[in-house]
Amino acid sequence: MLNTTYLGREITRRDNVKVEGTFMSFYEAENRLRRMGYKIGIMCGSEPIGFACEEKYDYISKWRNMNSDEHKLLDGVMISSDWREGSVEIIWFKEPKVLVTQD
Repeated sequence: MLNTTYLGREITRRDNVKVEGTFMSFYEAENRLRRMGYKIGIMCGSEPIGFACEEKYDYISKWRNMNSDEHKLLDGVMISSDWREGSVEIIWFKEPKVLVTQD
C-alpha cells in the first residue's frame, strides 16, 4: 500500500517519470510541472525539490535553505533515489494549485 502522506502532508496524486538518459527523467518531470504552471525549486543533492504556483512565487530555493513553514507552502515535491539516471516521482499535496487529472 502506498503512503497517503509525505512529510506529514496528505498526498492527492503521485506520478512516476522514467526516461532513459542522464537527468532525462528529472528534465521531463520538470517540464511537465512547468507546463502546468508551477515554479520549480533548485536541486540539492538527494533532497526533495519543491514546486509551487508560479503566479504566487518568483523563486523557490533549495530544500535545505527553506524552513518547515516554507515547506508547508509548497504544492508538492519531486523525489528520486538517483536524480542522474533513475526515475523521478512527482508528489502533489492536498489542495494543489491546479486540479490534477489522470492523463
